[in-house]
Amino acid sequence: MEGSGNRTYLVTLFGQSMDLRSSFRLGFSSRDDWLCPYGGDKLVIDGFVNEEISIRGISRITPEQEEDLLIRYGKIKPDEQQDQAPPELKGADVEELGQIG
Repeated sequence: MEGSGNRTYLVTLFGQSMDLRSSFRLGFSSRDDWLCPYGGDKLVIDGFVNEEISIRGISRITPEQEEDLLIRYGKIKPDEQQDQAPPELKGADVEELGQIG
């Protein structure tokens, strides 16, 4: 969800909705005109049946976090990255032992 000034927010909900993906309209219900998870605010979904789902959390996310979420949910494709050589690992030196006997 994009807020004013091109700031992006992640809104998490307490429940699920079958109409959320196909809804034509989304809105918010708030008692005090301040949207927050602690005031009983809800996401209102205008779908087959009007639903209200309580908001669990609202957090501002960075553009990188937004991109990661869009990739995770298949909304955009990740940039193709070239395979990098594996990092050189330091390990124990191998020592050959002679035969006993």
